[in-house]
Parts: sequence; C-alpha cells; structure tokens
Amino acid sequence: MVHSYARAVETALCNRNMAARTYLVVRRNLIGNPDFPVLYPWRPHIADQDTSELRGKGGWLGAAALAFVLFVALSGATQLTPLFPTYVEREILSSFTTTLVFAIYVAGALGMMWVGGSLSRKYGRKALLGAALASILLADIAFYFASGLPLLLLGRFLSGAGVGVFVAIGSLAVIDQLDEKYSEGGALLAACANVGGLAVGSIFAGFVAELTPRPLHTPFLVHLALIVVAFGALMLSAKTLANDTDSEIDYSLPQIPGEARGVFIPSAIAAFAAFSVGGFFGAFVPSFASEELGFTSALTIGIVSSLAFAATIFGNIAATVLPERYAPLIGAVVLLVGACTLGTGLAVVSLALLASGALIAGTGNGIALQSGLNAIKRESDEENETEAVTLFFMIAYSALALPILLAGVVQQFFSLKTTAVGFAVGIALMVAVAIVLLWRQLRSDA
Repeated sequence: MVHSYARAVETALCNRNMAARTYLVVRRNLIGNPDFPVLYPWRPHIADQDTSELRGKGGWLGAAALAFVLFVALSGATQLTPLFPTYVEREILSSFTTTLVFAIYVAGALGMMWVGGSLSRKYGRKALLGAALASILLADIAFYFASGLPLLLLGRFLSGAGVGVFVAIGSLAVIDQLDEKYSEGGALLAACANVGGLAVGSIFAGFVAELTPRPLHTPFLVHLALIVVAFGALMLSAKTLANDTDSEIDYSLPQIPGEARGVFIPSAIAAFAAFSVGGFFGAFVPSFASEELGFTSALTIGIVSSLAFAATIFGNIAATVLPERYAPLIGAVVLLVGACTLGTGLAVVSLALLASGALIAGTGNGIALQSGLNAIKRESDEENETEAVTLFFMIAYSALALPILLAGVVQQFFSLKTTAVGFAVGIALMVAVAIVLLWRQLRSDA
C-alpha cells in the first residue's frame, strides 16, 4: 500500500547503514505483498523512524491540518513562476539570472532531502516541519523586499530548503496522523496536498498579481499570511514520532546496485528527462508565454505553467494498471511523444500544441517515474533496494537544475525560442536513449 511504500523508502534515507535490516522488518510487518501499487511515487519520502506506537493520535483533524500545511508549503515552490516575466521586464532579472534563481532552489531542496530524515529522527518531525515553515516564511520576506538578484537567490534557497523538508517527511507525517486502517485515505490526502500545492501555487500567485498594483510584492505577503496560518495548523497535529537526540545524521551517498544496473540506468535517464520537463515549465515557459505567445496576464502564465504538474498525477494512476514488465517502456514512449509535441508547439508558437505537449509529457512523466521506480525495486536485492530508490530520486531531482543552467548559458548566444526548442529536442533525445536501453533490457530478459 502507499503508506507502507512511503515508510519503506523513508527508512532507507533516514539511516542507510541500517537500511537492509530495517527494510526487512517493514516489509514483514507492514507490506505483506511486495507487488502493491504505488499511487504517488514521484515525491521521495525520507524516513525518520518507526511510529507504530504513536501513529493515529491526530485523527482526521490532525491529518487535514498537516495536509493544509503541506499544501501551503508546496505552493511556495511555484509561486515565483508566473512572476518571472515581470522581473525580466523591470530588469531585475535577465534570461540567465532567471535560470540561476530557479536552479538554486533545487540546491536547497536536494540538501534537505538528503539529510531530512536523519534530522527528523534526531530533533523530531514536528519541530523540523516548524523549522521548514520558518524557512519558507523567511523566503517570502526576502522575496517581498527583493529589488535585485541577491535577495531573490537567498529567498529561493530558503524556499528550496523548506520545501525539501516537506518533500522528505511531509507525506508520512500526514499519513501517521491516522490509524493504520485509514492509511490509503491518508496517502491520497497527502498526494492531493503535494500536487495541489505545486499546481495551485503558480495559479494563485498569478491571480493575486493580477489584482494588485504591486505584483512583485503582494503575492508573497499573502503567502506569508498563509504560512502564519499553517503554523497554527501544525500545532493541531499530534506528535507521531519519538525523536532520538543521540542518533547521528547520515551523510553517506547511495550507490547503484550491481544486480539492478541494467534497468536502473535507462530508468534513471527517463526520470532525469521527466523532471527536466518540470524544470522547463518552471524556468522557460513563463518567458516563452510572455515573449512569444504575447500573454501579459500573470494568471494565464501561471495556468499554462501548471499543466505538466497537473497531468503527472494521471500518469501515476495509469502506471498502476499497465503491465508491469512493459510499463517503463510505455512511460518513456509517452514522454517522447510529449517532448516532440512540446518542441513542435515551441517551434511553430502554438498554444494548443504547447498545452497538449505539457499534458502528454506530464502523463508520461508520471508513468515513467512510477514504473521505473517499481522496476528498480523489483530487480534490486532486498538489502540494496532502498538505497537504489534513494539514488533514483536524487538523480531525478537534480534534473530540475542542471539542464536549466545549461540552457541558461545557451540562451546567451541564441534566442529564447531557439533555446526552448533545443531544450525540448534534448529531452526527446534523452528519452530516445532510455527507450533503446529499455527495449534491449526487455529483449535480454525474454
């Protein structure tokens, strides 16, 4: 079940030195059938420790309160997206510094994803979530007063660090508020809060920007107020984790298991390409919609930028009913079609093709990530499985920064349209390589 999956993966990242033994305990006590479907695998959950004695104390009130906190926190990840064209128009940012501001967010997020589970085990989950909210609140303050690059970079890093904590432990925190028999409902609630926050963040920021004469200030003030409310909501949740102040923070990097290398490499390439699509829509689509499509409305830009995120959840659901053996290949093919459609829409400057490409690529994103993850879990030995999953997600999330930075450099020499089309072609080529490798893997297993 989704809850069991989350706990297994989280435990791996909390203490990798104990990963194998802990995983076997979780598998024996909680999972039962290892071939369970995963509704929402593309958000990595980084564990703290077993909560069986404390879970269920918060009830639905605590779960709803934490889901609201998760929603508000994740909305901060995309609230800058529809405002990027305005920053460029007012010469606060350039095309390159826009990609830099986007990419530094990922540095903060990856850092906290790496150690978030260990920190929550040491200091307590609720305390760490509170610190993450404080980080996002400080980010909103930095954005509000930003008149140049330094405060924007600081705000994005703080925002990424705060969101990274919620990515690491937020979903399991929601689930553990409920009794185990309601785990599926808690997982669905957490999934909706995650995706809803990412999708609604850019739309809401664009909506507020349209209603105010200070579009680069008021959205952050409103979000700051929501963060304050989220602090109160966090207090309504119950403590479901007994922290251990004597535990050590684990900084070790995971490795690729030798037995799963054949499926890991193509799956990781597809995941990297899939997350590159999300990065592309965050960093390039706002400027493209403004400069090439002629959109001046921050709300419209926010809606267009959120399409890929919204479609991802459908891909996750679709992957649960596809044939297990062929699902990674199917996901990669759908992602390739989406990337090609997206590139065509950029080349001919067509909103219809751009939106269609976003929806298709987002669906392929969800299928490729979930099915690739399941394939890696299936091929890895039990003692290496959780380490492989950890590395898979870290590679995927790095795609939100590295290709964007490269494209930002390229844009210094070529137009936005040429760079965007080239980026889409690059994604398509990466997926094509993954398809070839996945096909060869299928033939070798036949």
